[in-house]
Amino acid sequence: MSSNNKFINAFEYGGITCLRYSGNGLKLVGGTSTGIILVWDGESFELVAKLEGHTDNVTDICFVKEELLASCSHDMTAILWSLQDSSIKFCFRGHQSWLRSVDWYGNKILTCGGDKELKLWDIESGYNVATSSGHKDWVKRSHFHVYNPSIIVSCSFDKTVRSWEVDGGKNIHTVELSSAVRCLVDCTTKLGVVAGCVDGSVHLIDMAEGVVLVQLLGPQDSGKPTNVVRIVGCDELIVAGTSSGTVFLWGMDGTEMGIMDAHTDFVADLSIAPDGTCISGDGTGKVLVWDVHNPSQDPIETHILEDKDDICLCCASEGNDELTSVSCGTQNGKLCSYQLQSHEVGAKQQDELTEEVARQRHSTLVAGGVYADWFQKKGGKTLGIAAKRKRRLCVVEGFVVRYYESIDSNNNPKGLKGTIKIYEDSSVEIKDNRLLIRNPDRTWDLECESQDILTRWSAKLSSIVATLKL
Repeated sequence: MSSNNKFINAFEYGGITCLRYSGNGLKLVGGTSTGIILVWDGESFELVAKLEGHTDNVTDICFVKEELLASCSHDMTAILWSLQDSSIKFCFRGHQSWLRSVDWYGNKILTCGGDKELKLWDIESGYNVATSSGHKDWVKRSHFHVYNPSIIVSCSFDKTVRSWEVDGGKNIHTVELSSAVRCLVDCTTKLGVVAGCVDGSVHLIDMAEGVVLVQLLGPQDSGKPTNVVRIVGCDELIVAGTSSGTVFLWGMDGTEMGIMDAHTDFVADLSIAPDGTCISGDGTGKVLVWDVHNPSQDPIETHILEDKDDICLCCASEGNDELTSVSCGTQNGKLCSYQLQSHEVGAKQQDELTEEVARQRHSTLVAGGVYADWFQKKGGKTLGIAAKRKRRLCVVEGFVVRYYESIDSNNNPKGLKGTIKIYEDSSVEIKDNRLLIRNPDRTWDLECESQDILTRWSAKLSSIVATLKL
């Protein structure tokens, strides 16, 4: 697998505390301990902008449509930025303590932090439109659930995970765990989450019912916390990075799927691209790029930071059919970035489908109630390779469309390659033999020779947009 590696020093701006790629991979944004936000070109890694407005450590960032960015900070504020001119559109004030996370969906920004509250802000007016209270200690993270964004989920050092209604802010379920909750990630095909705790335990939770389904990892004797949890693909794998240096992997039923033990100190963060390429960083300054589907194999890339006192703080990833980009930011302001040609998920166990077998499996899949069809998806950026269309199985799952490589012998989608989110301001258009999904951040181009399929999909996606506008 060929790669293009970049190592950038940004120490004059402090440590890199959080990282995020734009949905199209064209920008990489990093928050710093001095409050400055750095914007790099996602391909050349040239520094193209500095956003100045926060006065303390930037704790989280997220892209809002194509040219807007939201951030939050220990200075008790969140800011909505215009990336076109690096200006502040709104500064959201109202929290009484430092902020820890920020998220966006539709026309709302969501924030939380040390004052135990969740606040919703309108991105058109800048007003605080709702506040949710109920947590008894500081809130580590809150976000709109990826499967159903009309629901907010949050985790706190009060040992609970909670779900809330976006409209009205009502607390729906409260799930009590054994320890303060340090990290949280959504399941993608149902209203579920995975939570990692300060005592090291990891739990799979059904938030539709408010119950723990499986304790994946029990409290650790050393008392070392689980620092990060992630979901791979379409609820394919659960991955947890721990303070012991071990990365654990499970199936969604709790079956142990292996470990990655190449780290020798606490895993501070990890991020997984659609093709399964994972980047992880630890407390000794070791950065690893590895295949999450083959955790026991040697890493694809290994980098040891030159400064012995430096440690990894944050990771980010993005990818499409051609190019995968992963990055890690460090305490001393180092950015380690890698661009690799995307590989086919599970390519070592290829299951070549004849057209007839593909049709049979697709028919069985649809008969089981899954909304799925084959499209030729237009490719994106490459590493010296011309973009081309690739045949992908597109599946409607909640308010998103996921596209896969194939269908396995059990008639399930196999090899998640990416996700197309649908927003309330998305639009859908049929142009010749192509379905164009126009989102705030990009336009998705799907080709199909069947006008019946194009018409059905246009109607289906338009109905989702209409639902989101309610």
